Amino acid sequence: MSGMRVDHVSYAAEHDGLQATADRLAKLIGVDAVDGGVHPRFGTRNVVLPLAHERTMATLAAYRGGKATLVVHSGTIRAALCIALDITPSAALRFVIDPLSITCIDRLKNGWRVVSVNQNVAPS
Repeated sequence: MSGMRVDHVSYAAEHDGLQATADRLAKLIGVDAVDGGVHPRFGTRNVVLPLAHERTMATLAAYRGGKATLVVHSGTIRAALCIALDITPSAALRFVIDPLSITCIDRLKNGWRVVSVNQNVAPS
């Protein structure tokens, strides 16, 4: 993934909870889940899955569908677009991803569908 650096992915836990979701993802990508502690300001708890190079792509590709909300940086959105559209990272850099924008990508049985990219929801 030259030209693109993803430093983290935030994943909303599935129905069975944070630890079970983190353990499942960790097993899929071959890493150990690490307790990331609590964000006192937001009241959220974190589990860290070390991601590097192809692991980010593997994590996104392993997503099996259903509802999930990912709160991520633009590089992660571009990595997801690489998978969904079968494009190179350099091609994904052509997408503008503004802060606080919404990108919707559906996981289908046999692939992906890009619903919207960089939708601005901020009030004018």
